Amino acid sequence: MRKVIIISLLLFSIFIVQGQTNKISKSIVWATLYPNNSNFDSENKLIRKVKKDGAEKEFRTEMAKIFYYKIGTVDKAAVILFSYEFELGDKGPEAIVCHVCYPEMEIATFILSGQEWTKQKFVQNWKGATGSWGEGPKLQFKKLNAVNCLVMASSYGNQGEFHDYTDYYNIETLKKVKSIIK
Repeated sequence: MRKVIIISLLLFSIFIVQGQTNKISKSIVWATLYPNNSNFDSENKLIRKVKKDGAEKEFRTEMAKIFYYKIGTVDKAAVILFSYEFELGDKGPEAIVCHVCYPEMEIATFILSGQEWTKQKFVQNWKGATGSWGEGPKLQFKKLNAVNCLVMASSYGNQGEFHDYTDYYNIETLKKVKSIIK
């Protein structure tokens, strides 16, 4: 009876391990994308100095979402980061917020090789970013006609008129495949 229980537990544990996806660690993401920076604030946002518009600006970067998917038999992860511009305010650094402001987006894709995640692509300050009032879009991952898509939903209002929009981007190419405006 004892052998049956041990064998059953062993088989059960093998079944569970095969069904799990090997998750990418946040420390691997940070070390891979920003190897020379380990300066985090109290909210675990990476503090970065960026040259923009001829001046050095301070950005705080956070991981917004990680999506896991497969291309054939290859396990992949898409890491979406939001970077907020900060300026020195009365109480210290404060995020810049206005009705047309939104965070910059960085998108990185990783491939699982054996048990190790390796960077495939990293796009900084992606031009497809959207949002308003200092917030980025709501992010989802969906298949659209067999294409793995990053889905971004957001709203924008100006002078009393508001619009909701949802954009679908091919996660591999980052090209827009569909847009819905309400």
